[in-house]
This record gives sequence, C-alpha cells and structure tokens, in this order.
Amino acid sequence: MDLEIEPWDLRDLDIELGDNDKLVAEWELDIDYSPDEGVYDEFSWTLCIVTHDGQVTDITDDLSYRDNKFIEKQIEKACHDEFQ
Repeated sequence: MDLEIEPWDLRDLDIELGDNDKLVAEWELDIDYSPDEGVYDEFSWTLCIVTHDGQVTDITDDLSYRDNKFIEKQIEKACHDEFQ
C-alpha cells in the first residue's frame, strides 16, 4: 500500500522535490510479525521519491531515527484506518 508523506513533516531530511514529485511510503503488513518469537516489525516499508516521469528512488537509508519513527506512526494510523 502507498502512503504519501509531506516533505516538511520530516525534520531531518533535507530534500528538494520538483513540482510534480512526491514522497511515498510503500508499505505492507509483515506476515511473520510475532513479538513473542522475536519478530518485532509489524510493517515492512520503504520511502521513495516518485518523480513526475515515474522514476522511483528508494531513500529509506537516508532517514534519521526520528523521521523513521514518524513514518512508522503514519503507517500505523493508515493501517488502523484501512482495517477498521
């Protein structure tokens, strides 16, 4: 599933986007999620820049811990809304 992220919501990522470019968190539920068995990530996700011409660039590794947690919270909200 896709979730659009506004660049100004990310405090530590300094990025310039074109007028028609966007940041998209592509995420899915981790089917192996089991806190009792040591698998602690409920979601797997990547943050990508999607340009106006369809080029996709993964920038997940460029995120700070704080921005990473912000995106995870947004995904949790989206998941809650999706499955309610």
